[in-house]
Amino acid sequence: MFYNFLKTDFGTFSLIWSRNHLYALELPPFTPTFLINNCKNKYKNIENKSFNRYIQSVAEQLVRYLENPKAVNLELDQDVGTQYTDFQKDVFTAVKKIPSGQTKSYQDLGHEIGLLNGGRAIGRALSQNLTPLFIPCHRVISSNKSIIGYSPEGGKFWQELLLYRESGRVFSNNAIEEIIKGSIYLAKHDRKLRKIIHFHGPAALAIGKKRTLFQMLVRTIIGQQLSVKAAQSIYQKLSSLLIGRVNPKRFVNLNREQLRQCGLSRNKIETLIKVARLFLEKGFPSESLLESFSDEEVEYLLIQIKGIGKWTCDIVKLFHLRRFDTFPAGDLGVRNGFKNYYGFDIDSRKAKKITNTWSPFRGIACWYLWRLAEYTVSDLEFIDKLN
Repeated sequence: MFYNFLKTDFGTFSLIWSRNHLYALELPPFTPTFLINNCKNKYKNIENKSFNRYIQSVAEQLVRYLENPKAVNLELDQDVGTQYTDFQKDVFTAVKKIPSGQTKSYQDLGHEIGLLNGGRAIGRALSQNLTPLFIPCHRVISSNKSIIGYSPEGGKFWQELLLYRESGRVFSNNAIEEIIKGSIYLAKHDRKLRKIIHFHGPAALAIGKKRTLFQMLVRTIIGQQLSVKAAQSIYQKLSSLLIGRVNPKRFVNLNREQLRQCGLSRNKIETLIKVARLFLEKGFPSESLLESFSDEEVEYLLIQIKGIGKWTCDIVKLFHLRRFDTFPAGDLGVRNGFKNYYGFDIDSRKAKKITNTWSPFRGIACWYLWRLAEYTVSDLEFIDKLN
């Protein structure tokens, strides 16, 4: 079995094949190390090799699809694969019949192949799909039209991206068009950053359905000086405690011991209690009014709350108000990523010239800097070789 990489404007894909059979397609990952290790660990006795004639034709077809998904229908001139069960093959055959630009629910797909309540079975089968895009499981969504459970790396964002480019419809990430536009703009205006953008593809910023300002502040305060994974775990525990209704009225009814058991520090508990009481006692501007505020007015409003500083204000502006030129230069990941890749401090005059070229999409550039903060020396060497 062999593998090699395909660089496109929408990221670097891994193709795994044996003779004239595409065995697997891996979507753009978060780091080059993950990309290489994933190929070697996931597939036994695999070697790096140039594409043969058949795989080259598959790669060219994939590039054409990514450039114009509304006009190109991906097809593999091969059997589905002996690695799948008969049930999985039936599911994949049904999925391949869903036209570009259209979607089908797990339940409806189950009915098509003779299952009355087969939604979960369909989901399990699709999770085993090794050639996403060619078997377009991204076109299968929940019955309430929401996006859930897309298995490939970067799942939810990639499903949203593919469906948007095929149909023009937005499902949960209302900023998807702006993110694509910003990623293209950054690649055009910064040659060095272009290498990273062409490796990762569009910035997978997790901007879903808009939360209330209170929910956003709770998430952001929890996330201060914590890893994303740790912050998510704490927020999920808190959300479960509040039965999914994270609002000031329910929050103030929790005692400090309950909050500590969620994993919150004493300082964060006190800050969150103050925020909740402030919302209840003084009220906060409506969402529509808040969106009309200037950056300075937003900061003035939030900075009055003890425990909220410039970083929290920047995160609220970027992720809640979707002001994509917001640049949280004080963020540790942003600072480390910039220095790791460009070789000098982000506060230097030289750095300012670079970050100014990113405007009006400096916030989208942060996503790439967060990825770069995780890069090793071998990751950077791989990017240079790839380009």
